[in-house]
Amino acid sequence: MSPTLSDMSLTNFISDDLKQKIRNGENLPKPFTLTTLAESYAVSTRPVRTAIDLLIAEKWVVRLPNGRLEINQKRRTPNRKPK
Repeated sequence: MSPTLSDMSLTNFISDDLKQKIRNGENLPKPFTLTTLAESYAVSTRPVRTAIDLLIAEKWVVRLPNGRLEINQKRRTPNRKPK
């Protein structure tokens, strides 16, 4: 099943929002999982999964060998720590 236009709009919104939060050192849901992200955006995991795949491709997020997600700390603005 291919994504719909509304899925892509949600995906872009989530991806852009997460980039801004990562860059600014803002708090992200813990644990940093597809489920907690979907809950925080009040959406299904489908657009979140696609957004995370984009962020992994752009090196904003890293998928660890065990499957967990981690923020690429090099993407945070210097001198900013998570709030």
